[in-house]
Amino acid sequence: MANKNYVVYPAVFEPEDEQGFDGVFNVSFPDVPGCLTFGEGLDKAMFMAQDALGLMLYDEPNLPVPTPIEDVKRDYPGILVNYVGVDLREAAEKVKVVTVKKNTSIPADLAKQGEKYGINFSALLTRALKSEIDHIRRNAASPV
Repeated sequence: MANKNYVVYPAVFEPEDEQGFDGVFNVSFPDVPGCLTFGEGLDKAMFMAQDALGLMLYDEPNLPVPTPIEDVKRDYPGILVNYVGVDLREAAEKVKVVTVKKNTSIPADLAKQGEKYGINFSALLTRALKSEIDHIRRNAASPV
């Protein structure tokens, strides 16, 4: 049975060539732009890669399609390319979501009706904001 919360992506482990950084590996994910990390030694780099991948994707609604590892190896000849996997549910549990208090105004009749039906206003506003932001992102990506 496949675990839909577990994702696997090819990662590039490139040795740092700057003097004084012997044994350091820079890690990038071609399919996840901006997902960069490093580690002293391959074991630490692998650990940091899992952590970085989880933090980048734990709340991403549209996960990128992984490129076949053979294609990534061809693009990075002579450099270590390996799969890195992470459980996104576990990654999400590690993230502490900070909340802020926002004062909003709504029509009194809507407030009364919402209270009558036991609506959690904070949860509703959070869902609505996520939906609106997702809508804006989708429309910003498409040409006008």
